[in-house]
Amino acid sequence: IGVDNFSVRWTGQHDFAAGNYTFTAHADDGIRVWIDGQVLIDGWKDQAATTYTATRSMTGGQHEVKVEYYEKGGNAVAQVSWGQEANSKPTAVISAPTSSTTWKVGDTINFSGSATDPEDGALPASSLSWSLILQHCPSGACHEHPLQTFSGVSSGSFVAPDHDYPSHLELRLTATDSKGSSDTKSVQLQPQTTTLNFATVPSGLELAFGGQSSTTPFSRTVIVGSTSSISAPSPQTLNGNFDHSGRRNPT
Repeated sequence: IGVDNFSVRWTGQHDFAAGNYTFTAHADDGIRVWIDGQVLIDGWKDQAATTYTATRSMTGGQHEVKVEYYEKGGNAVAQVSWGQEANSKPTAVISAPTSSTTWKVGDTINFSGSATDPEDGALPASSLSWSLILQHCPSGACHEHPLQTFSGVSSGSFVAPDHDYPSHLELRLTATDSKGSSDTKSVQLQPQTTTLNFATVPSGLELAFGGQSSTTPFSRTVIVGSTSSISAPSPQTLNGNFDHSGRRNPT
């Protein structure tokens, strides 16, 4: 062919990952870009070197890209390229339970959630995973006790566990899109509590509750429905006169 007055068509099948793509065409003279039989860029006219861009959302898999070009006269330029835009994170949403939910030992708590993604749209349940964690917070510093995981479901339920106070439950939902980007949301669930008061006769003797010894009278906050052990150390004295059974010690 000559250097002027010719046309060309290129067609090919190309692999694309799911996402948004920017297509760029640079031409002198006319150029058209087709994706799966639909015109995406149309610069079919006599022109000096000109750049066109267009954005399209692509599903994962093979797609046909077709480029048509003609050269009328002067310089001859035809360039086409494409690139995937940065992947956006999905957004996870926990619908239930809400942070106002409280629990006692043995309660069944239902959960549900969903997620959307700018590129993938509404994510299926297979993209969701849940983690149930007990946060145990003695002396104000919390550490985690992983309890359960639920993968590939948008809803379910769990039974509130028995544990020492202070502690609370944390439910986490992680959503992962087709590109591996993820978002995690969580909700904290506080327990229902009650106060237990401990006393002895005579007052001032020691009792061990939950593995901790204290001098009576004293109080402890516990989660409703929880179980704990109580015992009295033996022997013990009070002012040098009594052990815990009330017998007078010899002087």
